[in-house]
Amino acid sequence: MNNLYYYLPAALLLVSFAMRVPGLVRHWRDPLVRSVGVVIPVGAVVFFFAAPSTVSQVNRLTGVANFSAPLVFALVTAGSASVIILMLTWRGGPDEQRRRATRWCAGVYGAVIVALLALFALGDAPDERLRDFDTYYATTPFIREMIVLYVLAHAVATVLLSVLCRRWARDVGGLLRASSSSSPEAS
Repeated sequence: MNNLYYYLPAALLLVSFAMRVPGLVRHWRDPLVRSVGVVIPVGAVVFFFAAPSTVSQVNRLTGVANFSAPLVFALVTAGSASVIILMLTWRGGPDEQRRRATRWCAGVYGAVIVALLALFALGDAPDERLRDFDTYYATTPFIREMIVLYVLAHAVATVLLSVLCRRWARDVGGLLRASSSSSPEAS
């Protein structure tokens, strides 16, 4: 796959983040502004570090074959957590409840990231794989557990986001609800 497919979205996300920096500086105390201020650059970093040429460079610079695999897994996991936190913040609710949910999410996903790195350190992945790390090492002790943990954490984030969005959708009205009520399915 061409690196352009990775670097272009990373660049676009960085440009959009740069456009948001003045608002981020002015409204830093607003949790929603901070959440968006994390999600966008994390997405850019994920795209940048997932590019095959970056994967190869990181592996070469660290001197560890496949070091990019747990790095990208950790970044995607952090991205999943940041999007959950954004949704929790966007949804609103009592400040203490929102802060508790945010801390819980950050703690759980932080622990997952530490576990991903530990499992990689315990495993043995000597052959550099730029594109098919998951399938190539799917039966390797500790590496397979790292892959399963990564996929499971991402799946949980997806389900949790779906639940949060569904709950939020029931609570909205007005203009946000207007487009769905004018559709043929709503009649």
